[in-house]
Amino acid sequence: MFRLNPIQLAHWSRDRQFLLRAAAFLTVGSVVIAFIVSLCSPLSSGKEAEIAMIKSIINGEETGKTLSRNEWITFLRTGSRSGPVPRDCRGIVTRLHTVPSEPNEFENLSEQEAEPLALYERGLRLGEPDTAITGLKSLPAGLRYRNEFLGDLCFLSGDLDRARSHYLEEASQHSDTRYSRRSAVVMAWRLVDRKMMKTLLADPSFRNEFSPGEQLHLFTDARDFRGLAGAVYRYETIQFRSPGFLPAVFTAAIWFLILMPFWQVTKQRLAVSALAFTAGILSAAATIFAVLIQERIQGFHHNPVDSPLNQFIYFVAGVSLREETLKLLFFVPFAIWSAHRKSMLEALILASLVGLGFAFKENISYFESGIVSFTAWMRFLTANVLHFSLTGISGYYLARMIRYKFHGMETFLFSFIAVVLAHGVYNSIIAIPSLSSYEPLTTIFVAAMAYQFFDPLRDNMDTYGIRQRISPLGVFVLGASLLACGLMITTSWVTPFRFALGIFASSVASLIPLAFAYISRFRDL
Repeated sequence: MFRLNPIQLAHWSRDRQFLLRAAAFLTVGSVVIAFIVSLCSPLSSGKEAEIAMIKSIINGEETGKTLSRNEWITFLRTGSRSGPVPRDCRGIVTRLHTVPSEPNEFENLSEQEAEPLALYERGLRLGEPDTAITGLKSLPAGLRYRNEFLGDLCFLSGDLDRARSHYLEEASQHSDTRYSRRSAVVMAWRLVDRKMMKTLLADPSFRNEFSPGEQLHLFTDARDFRGLAGAVYRYETIQFRSPGFLPAVFTAAIWFLILMPFWQVTKQRLAVSALAFTAGILSAAATIFAVLIQERIQGFHHNPVDSPLNQFIYFVAGVSLREETLKLLFFVPFAIWSAHRKSMLEALILASLVGLGFAFKENISYFESGIVSFTAWMRFLTANVLHFSLTGISGYYLARMIRYKFHGMETFLFSFIAVVLAHGVYNSIIAIPSLSSYEPLTTIFVAAMAYQFFDPLRDNMDTYGIRQRISPLGVFVLGASLLACGLMITTSWVTPFRFALGIFASSVASLIPLAFAYISRFRDL
């Protein structure tokens, strides 16, 4: 039976001819597979029109359909039969009807269902809120939707406190009223009643009506930092079930495998590496906490209409400072461990793995569309490298300062400030419109940062038995090829083949100089 010899694998990973042939084989094979995938995709054979027709039927566009009570409520709130259902009172569209309602408009409903609907329409659509409120109050207190409709009408008239009371009453009487539970919290938020917000959000029946992302903002505005920590945890864990998880794992795995050959791999080092990578993920969670406090409480956030100088200050003093500080903070235990072992190589690699863990977590949100775009390829060569390189540089000088009992603090501070500035410059160039003309320079910038990391890594690497390890060159060439080819195949499912092939060619070509810059660091290893 055929068995792979580790020594042979190590040899192949340094054989440039083998790597070129393998990359070419992967490219040609992926083009063929992408073409077949495009033929099987829903976009082929004119299926777009068929899909649109099915969607229109599903969405209920046909005009003669009899509406149920819930559909009537949605129609009255939005003016549309097939639009999105409002999740709370903020989704109400307050256009007035110009034609009075017909007597038999709700004929398919029972009298108990039709009466509150008719009153609700009178207040919401016909411009008679006072009459509608009086009529709704005369109905039995426990009638479904009575208090919910009253809450809506009070909300639209500006009486938020009374609206909240009606929503809470509806929620206490009817367990299925998700709309009223959300609206009650929204009213507490608009009234800046933080005590009520904390009380309601502590109840899972109210809290779970909001997505983890919405909970982040609500807990922050309520100044409930313990609840915010829980919301951050829920937000982070749900991210691991998103479509962006797989490409984020793959890009991180490539760089992880590239970094491993720079030292003698042992079980202890593998365990510490996994911990460092996890620490980087946790630093990303801590960054979300910091962002919410900094932006929603302190009001320090990005404003695209600000001057370029003010935007640059935000990206340096806001984004890059908090990210680099938190990554370094989570690296501190590993810095102490590396300094105690007097191993600057371990400091470099573990610091970079903290940065890689941060980049991995950040990438998940960037890759939300899954692997059907070339964002993963671009961030694989840019943002991933920038994060682990910058953290590697600052972490190296931190560990060295600790090793020499805080001698060399000036060098560490200088390196940290330089890292923060470099990160801020990179973010500014890609985010500030007036600097967009300089965006092509970002590849040179990232390459320069990578050199600042890989050069000391090469100087400190373990050279004993290096020829028996898989070369970083082989991992990079084959990993990058697999990533780019996989993206082309998946993109061909949702775009015509010619577009997928064109995006593949342009994306790869635009970053070839950067790829060769990395290859130059791995070529002789």
